[in-house]
Amino acid sequence: MVDSRHAGYTLRTLRKERDLSQKDVERLSGYTISDHELSRLETGAVANPSMKTLVEVGRAFGKDPNEMAALYGYWFPLPDSLDARLAFMRSLLANLSEEAQSRVLDEIERIVGKAAGLARSEMKRRRQETSAL
Repeated sequence: MVDSRHAGYTLRTLRKERDLSQKDVERLSGYTISDHELSRLETGAVANPSMKTLVEVGRAFGKDPNEMAALYGYWFPLPDSLDARLAFMRSLLANLSEEAQSRVLDEIERIVGKAAGLARSEMKRRRQETSAL
């Protein structure tokens, strides 16, 4: 379950980093998002905003729609969107206890280590094949 207050804080931070008021975001969204609706998002009063709302807010902030969706636990990856996948993973980790975060990160390290070992083995095999020619 995604913490809408955390997501809202992130939205507010994005807006403030761009030196935008809520009225500015309303205007930048083509008036599809009201300043009142944005205020409710930023305070965490809206737990499950529509994808349309997140896309419009993302457009106003110049952000990838996947990043905005990931804040609320939605996942609809666009091709080659590594940033969106990372944002999604960050949003999932942020809602876990420190112990659970540690367990997840340990598992990721294990998987990455195994993949790196396989990659090294494959590179060694290819070098051996090349040198045999």
